[in-house]
Parts: sequence; C-alpha cells; structure tokens
Amino acid sequence: MDKYQEQPHLLDPHLEWMMNLLLDVVQDKTSPTALVHLAFKFLYIITKVRGYKVFLRLFPHEVADVECVLDMVTSQNPKDHETWETRYMLLLWLSVTCLIPFDFSRLDGNLLIQPGQTRMPIMDRILQIAESYLVVSDKAQDAAAVLVSKFITRPDVKQRKMASFLDWSLCTLARSSFLTIEGVIAMDGTLQAL
Repeated sequence: MDKYQEQPHLLDPHLEWMMNLLLDVVQDKTSPTALVHLAFKFLYIITKVRGYKVFLRLFPHEVADVECVLDMVTSQNPKDHETWETRYMLLLWLSVTCLIPFDFSRLDGNLLIQPGQTRMPIMDRILQIAESYLVVSDKAQDAAAVLVSKFITRPDVKQRKMASFLDWSLCTLARSSFLTIEGVIAMDGTLQAL
C-alpha cells in the first residue's frame, strides 16, 4: 500500500470491494478473533493511505448497524496495545452510524433485558465509549474525537447530552496536569473533541 501514498486516489475504484471483503470477515460471527483483528488492521492500512474521510462513507450505516457496532466497540479491551487498529476502525464506523437521521432514543425500545436488569440507553452508551477513548494513548483517541464531533452535534443528542459532555470535558481538563503523561493525553483527547 505504501506505493499509493503519493497518489491515494488510485485506490478509489478498489475501495468498495476491498472494504466489503474485509467487513464480511468482521461481521461473520464464526470468524476467529485473530482474523477479525487482522481484517481491521488491513482496513486501517487502507484508511491510512486514502484518508479516513473518504473511507468513512463506505462503512455500512443503517439503523441496525448502530447497536451492532456499539456492541463490538464495547467488547474491546482499551488497554490491549496489539488491537488498537480494531478500536480505531470501530470508533470511526460508529461515528458514521451516528449520522443516520433517526432519533437515537427510538433505538432504546425496551431497555429491560431480564427482570430486574436494565440496559443503558444508546446515547449514554455511545457517549460513555467516546469519553473513555478520549483519554487513551493510542490512535483510537483520534477516532473518539471524530465520533464525539459527529455524535454530540446531532439535534437529538445536542439537546440531551451536550451540557453533560461539556461538564465532563471541563472536569477532565481541570483535573489533568501538564506535568504527567496521563494528564497531557487526557487534555489532548478532550481538546480534540472540543
């Protein structure tokens, strides 16, 4: 792929079939975990060459994809340094699903899983994931900032979650210190999102 760095547009006629082939592996429930992570590595390499903005529009972004992608992101380990490409790509994919013109509160339907157990609303889940990845030290932080920018500016989300996200951002910035690596990382991610 490095030979395309100078002229990334040469990949355009091939992007869709490459992506579909890799997403078939990702979406197949019988695919081994290692193969899924490898597919995301390849997706990341293609994205790196072509740029994520061009690549984003090719991700599936139907209403049904929101919860599926959110579940995949939630199942990731943010501290696993071997699979950061998976988290990066899933966060970008989630950011595209946030563009659907459909009120997110309608996706919650029945939040009752089993008697006595409830599930967190979709908006809260997405915001919690985004905030947790804004303070990591890998490339997933950049994707989390993209996710926040697309998610928090939705009319339905802005009305319900913008104030709490701004509070979280200000608290994160206030508690972070330029004297520690963790503080600088947290400030960087928060400021990218803002």
